[in-house]
Parts: sequence; C-alpha cells; structure tokens
Amino acid sequence: MLYNYFYKYDFDNFEEPYRFKINIKNGSKFKFLNNYYEYYFYPREKEQLLCCYSFSEMDKEGAERQIQFSNNVLQFIFIAPICDKNVYIQELDKNKDITVDYVNISTKKIDILRYISDKILKFKVERELFEEVIGLHGVALSCLINNNYEDSVLYHFKIIEKLSKKNYIKFHEKNYTKKVKQTNKNKIRSFIEEYFTKNLKVRMTENMLSTATDEIYKKLRKEAYSSIFLKISFLCNCKNLLIDSDKVNELVKTRNKLAHGDSVEEYVVHNSLRTAILLSQESISLYFFHKKYKDIHISTDIFYD
Repeated sequence: MLYNYFYKYDFDNFEEPYRFKINIKNGSKFKFLNNYYEYYFYPREKEQLLCCYSFSEMDKEGAERQIQFSNNVLQFIFIAPICDKNVYIQELDKNKDITVDYVNISTKKIDILRYISDKILKFKVERELFEEVIGLHGVALSCLINNNYEDSVLYHFKIIEKLSKKNYIKFHEKNYTKKVKQTNKNKIRSFIEEYFTKNLKVRMTENMLSTATDEIYKKLRKEAYSSIFLKISFLCNCKNLLIDSDKVNELVKTRNKLAHGDSVEEYVVHNSLRTAILLSQESISLYFFHKKYKDIHISTDIFYD
C-alpha cells in the first residue's frame, strides 16, 4: 500500500526532567489503525523518534484527524506522550510503499496492537463515545506530564463519569426487562407482606400491598443509582474491578471541590489522582476491550535528569 502522509514526533514537547522511553525495540515497525509506524531510539542521547505514515483518500485535514486519533490511542496503550499540536503532517512528494506490517517487535506486543486495532475498526455504535473518551485521556495525560495535577484529576474523572453513566444505561436497557422488574417487585412484595404480618401484626389488602411495593421499588431504584459515586461503584461491580470504596468516595469529593474552585490539600489531590488514573484506565480497557488494562498495556520507562 502507498502511504502519502507523514508525521514525525521526537518527544521534546514536555518540560524537564522527564524523558520517556517506550519499551519497544530500536527500529521497530508496526501497523496500527491503518497507519504504519517506525520507532527509533538513540541510547547515548536518550532521544527517540516516532514516524507515522498514513494512507488516506481524505484531504490533508482529514488525514491529520486520522493520525491524531491513532496517536491518542497509542498514548493510552503506552502512557507516553506522542502527540504534539505543533507538529503537522507532511504530504509526501513520493508515496512510501510499505509491504511489511511488523518488524523487530515481540509477538506479545504485536498481539496487543493488533487486538486493539481490530476492535476499534469494528466499532459502530461505540465509535463516537470511544473517540471522545480517548481524546479526554490525551488531555488528562498532557496535564499530568506538565504537573497540572488538579486538571488531570478533573479530566480523568470526566472519563470515569461518562463510562459509569453509559454502563448504567446500557446494563438497564439490556437486563431490566418487564419480567425482571416483576420478579424484583414480587420479592419486595413478599418481604413487605411477611414483615407486616409477623412484626407489626397487620394484614394489608392487595391494593395496599401493590401500592407499597411500587413506592418502595421506585425509591430503592432511585437510591441505588442516584449519585455518581453509586454509578461508579456499579461499574466496578459489573466489570469485576476491585477498588476501595473509600478511595472512590475521596475521589468524588475531591473532584467536586476542584470543580467548584475550592482549595484541596496537595496530598489529597495526589491520592485522588492515583485513584482517577487507575479507574479511568481500567474503565476504558474493560468497557471497550473487555480486558484488564495490564493485558493491553505496553510499558514506558521514565528517566529523570
């Protein structure tokens, strides 16, 4: 295939003391989301270069969006900055002909890149949500690298909030059929009837039982999912994500204070940031790819000069 757009990134758009080294081999080549990447690392200078070739029938502006999206997803996989708004793609005078998809890269990493790429290319209903979420993750990562920890908390939380609400809606549309609702109401009805008869020595009429059941059922449903904390807890339970509820509660409180411009102690912000990063990474990974984040992550080393 002939690639007619080119993007070059040299990892120099962030403040010292950070230097990032993606853990793939020097000279690695790989295909991702219909783009072709080449990666080079110069050990003595601790410098690296990532080149992206993109074939697109779109105009240059469309190709830029395509490359930006691809880079944003790779940022999520690597947790390393590979996007720079000041770097613009170039149109190649002579198209680059690439016939090999993967060179000098381990089978495990090929499997990760191929799995994520194939999943995304098959997205239909979830494509718009994924693009929005992965864009927010890119902003959150940029804030983190530039030591803007409060904003990083807020952007990570936006991801968690969006996916928690979407998961709640999706689950209930799929699982709360009329039959399930009636089964749940019958359980509540049996409890009310037994409680009134045995504990209060009162026998209710059928109409009274039905009215009490409907009111309690509605109240329980409302209380169970009324807050974002409960929706996050619901997401964690649905995805078998074990996390301390006290940490989630602290994150929600921190986010609310930051959103309203209140001051938050530095150690609280850092604690909340750790929770936010964990939750956002796992939420994206489990919601869209049905895997724990560790199973789709390719590590990055950070050097401190």
